[in-house]
Amino acid sequence: MLSVIDVMSAQRRPLQDPLGLQGQLLEALAAGPAGFGKLVARTSLPAVARAHALHLLWHRQLGVDLSRPLADRSLVCSAAEGTEE
Repeated sequence: MLSVIDVMSAQRRPLQDPLGLQGQLLEALAAGPAGFGKLVARTSLPAVARAHALHLLWHRQLGVDLSRPLADRSLVCSAAEGTEE
């Protein structure tokens, strides 16, 4: 688990998003949770979207169960999905 947190913490700094990948990731989750690998595959540039997904996880805009290792099958959801007003 510490390795997952270490990888995610590397994305804690501000991250430029000229390709709009963060919006693509959030939009892809509008229909509900998705596996990490499938989520990034829904973007225009999956290899770069992985870094943006980790950035959004660190900043709590996306959610994932960290009691298990982060992998392509890990279920990711929008943080807004878990909030109630």
